[in-house]
Amino acid sequence: GGVTSASIAELLQLLFALQRPAPGSHGSESFFAGDDPSQGAGEKRKRADPPPAGRGGKPADKRVRALLSQCWLGFLRLPLTKPLYKYILERMHADILPNLTQPLLLSDFLTASYNVGGITSLLALGGLYTLISKHNLDYPRFFDKLYALFNPAVCHARYRAQFFQQSSAFLSSRYAPGYMMAAFAKRMARLSLTAPPHTALALLAMIYNLLLRHPSCRVLLHREAPPPDAKQQERELQTLSDTVLFLGPTTTEPPASATPVPEGSDALPAGPKGDPFQEDAPLQDCRALESSLWELGALRSHYCPEVARFARVFERDMEKHRQRFDLNDFFRSSYPILLEASVKRQRKEVPYEQLDTSTVLDSAPLKAFLS
Repeated sequence: GGVTSASIAELLQLLFALQRPAPGSHGSESFFAGDDPSQGAGEKRKRADPPPAGRGGKPADKRVRALLSQCWLGFLRLPLTKPLYKYILERMHADILPNLTQPLLLSDFLTASYNVGGITSLLALGGLYTLISKHNLDYPRFFDKLYALFNPAVCHARYRAQFFQQSSAFLSSRYAPGYMMAAFAKRMARLSLTAPPHTALALLAMIYNLLLRHPSCRVLLHREAPPPDAKQQERELQTLSDTVLFLGPTTTEPPASATPVPEGSDALPAGPKGDPFQEDAPLQDCRALESSLWELGALRSHYCPEVARFARVFERDMEKHRQRFDLNDFFRSSYPILLEASVKRQRKEVPYEQLDTSTVLDSAPLKAFLS
């Protein structure tokens, strides 16, 4: 008969049992302890016993690694179910690639997965970046694809914490071009306007860490709109004069210098000229360095007090506060945690002033009035 999903799941369990998990991995039993789609809800699932400890966290014998490599290459050609496919991608960079003799043999598999989009691209991100950074895989448009993954859907994805942590590591290089880092900072700032509060906090922390590593991008914090040229100013003043003094036909059309905002668009203008940042353009053409992080000013009036308070950290001098934020502290946050912290916080101001009624009742004017 054909290969069933149950037999494929058993083969995957066997492959993870034959190799020792790499250091820092989470073991091989989490999926088979309760997430195996091929087994019924009432069936008992057996956890794979960990293999004997080896040196270096990898199989000691190179021949075993060569056999494991052949097994993995053959296994990935099987018709995998979607849950198994996603689980393999999640474990790829930590538990599979370190145990292969030639990890680059999986470059086509990871590249195709990265180009699928959605959750599949998020899960393939770690394995693909491992091949790029440690095995010299040539993938020239990696950051273009990563930039496209920063969309509103990722703020609500199940694997958003893993995606933001990996993206923060990818953007940690001090040798990346300034236009690229400015584009990512601007993209994250735009996402934080509509993201859930706990996700907006993580995005703001990533922006702060990015600006610390790349001082050339700090111009986005305090940039003012460039003044128009003399002829443009003259045209605008003439239009305003004709409108006020009724010397010409009145019109409600915006001046030529204003940037029209299409109906139904969520792009918010930064000033009279609008924001030059083009969020739908490719990474190289988005004009992020010409823009400003005006979104941080809007976030200071956020409905969540935690977000509004954290947005003010960008007002301090970064040369004196060079301590980067730990993203793990923000991924533990949630709506109940933020609500509890807001309720428990003691307010400094007193809403009402308590009066001493004894002095009021004993006053002479009141006694004279009551007598």
